[in-house]
Amino acid sequence: MSELVTCEELKRRLKYNKKTGWFTWLVVRSKKVAVGDRAGYEHKGYRHIELNDRYYAEHRLAWFYVTGQWPDRLVDHKNLNRADNRWGNLRLTTDSQNQHNTTVRLTNRTGFLGVYERDGRFRARIEIDGHRIGLGDYARPEQAARAYEEARAAAFGPRLHTKADMEAAIRKRVARLQHALGVKPKPKLTYLERFFQSFVRDKETKCWNWVSRTFDETGYGIFKAKELGHRAMAASRASWIIHNGPIATSKLVVRHKCDNRMCVNPAHLIIGTYKQNMQDCVERDRINRGEDRPQSKLTEEMVSKMRILRQEGKSFRALANEFGVALYCAVSAIKGVTWKHVSTPVPTRQFAPGRHKGHIGEA
Repeated sequence: MSELVTCEELKRRLKYNKKTGWFTWLVVRSKKVAVGDRAGYEHKGYRHIELNDRYYAEHRLAWFYVTGQWPDRLVDHKNLNRADNRWGNLRLTTDSQNQHNTTVRLTNRTGFLGVYERDGRFRARIEIDGHRIGLGDYARPEQAARAYEEARAAAFGPRLHTKADMEAAIRKRVARLQHALGVKPKPKLTYLERFFQSFVRDKETKCWNWVSRTFDETGYGIFKAKELGHRAMAASRASWIIHNGPIATSKLVVRHKCDNRMCVNPAHLIIGTYKQNMQDCVERDRINRGEDRPQSKLTEEMVSKMRILRQEGKSFRALANEFGVALYCAVSAIKGVTWKHVSTPVPTRQFAPGRHKGHIGEA
């Protein structure tokens, strides 16, 4: 058996989204898997991920990813959905707590947790830390169920799931049993059904947040359907085509009025050119500039110092050599062609006498 994966390796290879509960690949070693694809597979309701020839339960992996420590107890799903690994849906519990946060067994004839029929009456019983506690016999199953729920709440607190959550969990369990028995699966979903199941509506912002596959860490969603084209496209572009029809030319892009890249709400989308999209970035301060750009070799402090030294008489070429950048890069930064946001004023010193003013440097 291979050693447990470390937290550093886990975060290097996978990205966990707390809101969706999904792990997506950052590094792939298979031609069948792409960066941004959801990791893992589902088995008996739980999701599992294989790392270094070892299989991990996704909910335990999520706990390790966020806290940096392997859980020392059971990781329970509050809403009874074993595959719902959102961070807010997970909690550490004892074995007894976990056993009482479950659905009614399919073989339970009464339809209530902790209730069974005995000699024409309904008996309520609860087990806490291995000890069975009788709660009495009742004429109706509802009365016995009420007694069980009161005892369960006193021992473990109020339930964290709703009746709808329990019904959904039962449906999934029935579906798993049908699959095991060879029952044919339901017909494949249409592209519209797939699309409308791939986002979650935000009641506050009215955004439709994409929770399916993404291109990469930029946060733009991907949607592919042969009805919309041969290639995969941005989810926002697919949303526009679905709701408004084809886009006239590929030179037009879909812009977000809400500044939320994950949003596919057609009311938040607008068509425009690449230039208009870049203007949106600048006006809304969404574009990286200066040292925020990964290819930048200078910092704001270095640019300020260069401008001060230039005003004191130091040549462009000497400054370029001192700070380890190309001559054109140094001249552009000092003159304010680039790094316009730096507060240090642009030098007023002119070129040396006799030099052509169109030349980018001086001796």
